[in-house]
Amino acid sequence: MNAVASRARRPSDQGSDLSWYSIGREVLRANGLEGRAYTVYNAVGPDDRFLFPDKGVNWASTAVRAVAAVSHDETVITTRMIDGHLQYLEGIGLIPDTARVIQVDPEFVRTKKVFGYPYNDAVEQLRQQKVTICNDGTGYLIPAFSCPQVDEQARSIGLNPVGFPDSHQTNNKRFLRLDSDSFGHTMAPGAVIEDWKDVRPAARQFGGSKHGAWLKLDYAGGGMLVMEIPRVTADSVIREMRKIRHRAIDAFKLREAAITIARFWPKQKVSPKGLAFVLESSAKNSGPIAVNVNTQIMTYKTGEIRIVCHTKQLTGSDGEFLGSVRFHPSEQVRADIEDQATKAARSIQARGYYGILGVDSFLLSDGKVLVTEVNARPNSSTFPTIAAAKLGATEWVSFDVKAHASDGSPRYFMNISDYVDIVGRELAVRGNPRDGLVVPLSFQTYVSGPNVVPDASVKIMVMARDVQRRDEIVQELHERGLRRE
Repeated sequence: MNAVASRARRPSDQGSDLSWYSIGREVLRANGLEGRAYTVYNAVGPDDRFLFPDKGVNWASTAVRAVAAVSHDETVITTRMIDGHLQYLEGIGLIPDTARVIQVDPEFVRTKKVFGYPYNDAVEQLRQQKVTICNDGTGYLIPAFSCPQVDEQARSIGLNPVGFPDSHQTNNKRFLRLDSDSFGHTMAPGAVIEDWKDVRPAARQFGGSKHGAWLKLDYAGGGMLVMEIPRVTADSVIREMRKIRHRAIDAFKLREAAITIARFWPKQKVSPKGLAFVLESSAKNSGPIAVNVNTQIMTYKTGEIRIVCHTKQLTGSDGEFLGSVRFHPSEQVRADIEDQATKAARSIQARGYYGILGVDSFLLSDGKVLVTEVNARPNSSTFPTIAAAKLGATEWVSFDVKAHASDGSPRYFMNISDYVDIVGRELAVRGNPRDGLVVPLSFQTYVSGPNVVPDASVKIMVMARDVQRRDEIVQELHERGLRRE
């Protein structure tokens, strides 16, 4: 694969109007296809190579996030929403008249304790029920994660696969690193560990690092599957690899896949089937981190690249993703970020991926930009970006909160009325994107038909005319008992 030199279109070229940006229609156009887009945010799908380690999370709720981003002539396939949520989004203008939302009940008995595939996967439930949602051959399934099994899911319910490459190729930290020499994006020093013999040389590379290194699987979720190693030695690397193995196997169990755990990750193997570890120098070794940036980009089959926007990622002390907020870098900083993001996007485009992707990078205090990873799919910043554009919001922030009563006990969301009561009608219903509007993107409450497992957590989006008003609303929500997790 060779780098292709051409300038990416920037937001300044396109103006502030992002009405063209969508999770379905524009993705079809990027792939040179015509038809109706059926989108699904399949965060935990049939690909048992991609692991999310937290059993306590209702992964079915992640599919709901795409509903607020649905555009004209698109259909979103999602798991069941809490009572009144869809009508609420329609009422504030987030669901166009020509859009369609298909809600599917997860299998309640199997998922009320373990939120795993296939019981929480909306498309898989349609397949098992032998439901055909498009009979004329014009519909295309646009998933977040793609693999041959997802293509088969699409065909089984009457939809065409878009033709995405395997996500293992396009969401892979190892391949992104190996492609950096050809495409020119700058990354923190790192080493790929594919065999036990790779451990000692990799550890020696970072043995004297002041801030140590991070250990991660090349194709897996973050959070509990990413380990910080303050003092890097071969023993410490192996110890953290074992921790990741334990957590990955624990996550693998919730899938109840057809293959055994022994085949998934044999004890004698350094990593699961087809995967590898990446040991990466902490970015702090290159200098203080000023901003954790996400750049949203569209890649096209024609070779075109369009830069959509930049967001600042909100992270915890351990690097865990907490939310995102609009980011307005200076002209020079933006040019540097876009240069690196475009080069990284070219490497994914060269692998045959055309559609939405997010390039994560660290902006260091000296202005240097280090690419950290690429997510070739809609990401956590995509949905609020599109929602804000539809409502004309100039400033926004999105994050998870948990509702608390005055005595500190949790307040559960059974329906949208509970949300309005907690947030207040002025901000939840009567508000507007200028003076202040707080929109629920997805609830952790689990719904399957008449069965409801209540939860106090919700992913919200706060919109306002400026940063000051936005932050005032966040403080007001905190005083109402809605606190960041």
